[in-house]
Amino acid sequence: MARRALIAASEMLSADADADAVGAAQRATGGRCEVQLWPGMFHVFQVGHRLLPEARAFLTAVEQFIADVETTALTGDPRPV
Repeated sequence: MARRALIAASEMLSADADADAVGAAQRATGGRCEVQLWPGMFHVFQVGHRLLPEARAFLTAVEQFIADVETTALTGDPRPV
């Protein structure tokens, strides 16, 4: 089964290029990776989930990612990333 990853990075930080590079490397070795770049967000913006709609949206994306991984593990039918 292919490795899967979900990467989030702020577009404000230089980490966005790193996130893209890690995602590309994961895909190049047969893994599946979704890279989400969040404009205007700061490092570890997810801790602001009580105040930031973007943080809540990302946490919802994490929930969906985990549900998809679990479904794939049970059914063997991967959902495209």
